[in-house]
Amino acid sequence: MNSYDIISGLMISLGKKEYSIESLKYLTDLFNIKESNLRTNLSRMKNNGIVQIRKTGKKAYYSLSEKSVRISKNVSLSFKNLSWEKWNGEWLGVAFSVPESNKSFRHKIRKKLTAYRLAALYPGFWIRPFNNAEKLLTKLDDLRKNNFCTFIKFNLIDAPKKESIIKMWNLIKVNLELLKGLSLLTAEKKTLKNITPAKALIKKINIGSTIVPLLFKDPLLPDCYLPDNWKGPELRKKFIQWDELVTDISKPYWKKIFKQGEINAKTNF
Repeated sequence: MNSYDIISGLMISLGKKEYSIESLKYLTDLFNIKESNLRTNLSRMKNNGIVQIRKTGKKAYYSLSEKSVRISKNVSLSFKNLSWEKWNGEWLGVAFSVPESNKSFRHKIRKKLTAYRLAALYPGFWIRPFNNAEKLLTKLDDLRKNNFCTFIKFNLIDAPKKESIIKMWNLIKVNLELLKGLSLLTAEKKTLKNITPAKALIKKINIGSTIVPLLFKDPLLPDCYLPDNWKGPELRKKFIQWDELVTDISKPYWKKIFKQGEINAKTNF
């Protein structure tokens, strides 16, 4: 995991509204990130629209941007079981055709559709079972407004077979990766006995950086399309338990840092 990911992971997972540069220096020092590296990455994050800066005199305070909050909310869906009890068989389809001269935008469309758990039925037609609770029409509003995409809600005359859906979302491979995540959490939980708060924070960020992407691979499909012994719900449950436990152990360390950072800001230390 690189410095950029560690910094953003800390800011997202610790849930503080604003982070003083002093607090971020203390936190990232634990991961052997030098101040010059910290400032360089914060500058990159600002340029990428990930963080925003508020300055008071010579003091700088960093917070997550609206873009980051939207991304975090989408990722947080991976921690919940999506209910399909009232699903009426309706699907969402996104058809798009992008000129060869605009390959980068075609890549952007595919990347965003993948992020919101759609899969390609055909190269230019991506689909997903439609669940109003996901609010995809709102989240994909920027694609709806361009001239390359057409959004469709539809019912299939012949419902897709389970085998076809498993292949489209590559669920056999994903399930094996989820199983590895479960094994990792089981092994790591045994290491928490008598661990220090500082080391617990390191584990929180490092293990989270492995498990969260795995959870994000779970497409949250109706049960009728999932392989037997699907591990998504079990991994979500165990990761939430793990994160609550390691967060509680690590809290004395980062709470002290936030308090010290506030004191330093007030005294211009």
